[in-house]
Amino acid sequence: MLARLGRSVVLLERDEFPRFHIGESLLASINEAIEAIGAQDKIRDMRFMEKWGATFGTGDGNFELWAAFGSPGGVPQPQTWQVERAVFDKFLIDHAVSLGVDVRCNHRVLDAAFDPDGVTVTVNEPSGERRTIRAQAMIDASGRWGLLARKFSLRIDEPRLANIGIFSHYSGVPRKEGKRAGDSIIIARDDLGWFWLIPIGESLMSVGVVLRREV
Repeated sequence: MLARLGRSVVLLERDEFPRFHIGESLLASINEAIEAIGAQDKIRDMRFMEKWGATFGTGDGNFELWAAFGSPGGVPQPQTWQVERAVFDKFLIDHAVSLGVDVRCNHRVLDAAFDPDGVTVTVNEPSGERRTIRAQAMIDASGRWGLLARKFSLRIDEPRLANIGIFSHYSGVPRKEGKRAGDSIIIARDDLGWFWLIPIGESLMSVGVVLRREV
């Protein structure tokens, strides 16, 4: 969005793309962000599996509830996608490049020093050499790494969320039919944790479980 507004943007990305990543199930609210960066037509052309809602169930199989994105009303685009993140994230990187963003993969940000005129960012380059980059502003999108949150001691851990996830991709897993073939399926046990099943293509299914660490 900054590049579309005429700003000079350098994007420092720790990983190389494409790469495997979990988190394939998009919510309908992402449609507004995709439209804001001018990528909605490209996303449709990629033919990801359509997602219209989710199915929630209990571990004993006695309860199942389907939730549709459009059921509350007021949702302008009640359909989104189940994506293979290796493909989707590479698309987002390439889209940023097409808008003029200077994308540098395999560049790990180590530190940032702020002053009244801007910020100096220390970066580890693919060669292993360290260098600094000067900018007017910095956006920390490092996710769980929380570069600036750690630097300024803003990170507060929530013990009740001290969970672990175990996951992989499988083929041949049964799924719903028709419009609900792209459902996310969530199976929960209040005494243990919860499972997800996310169809991310004609054959692949992302399957995982979130458990408390002591379990």
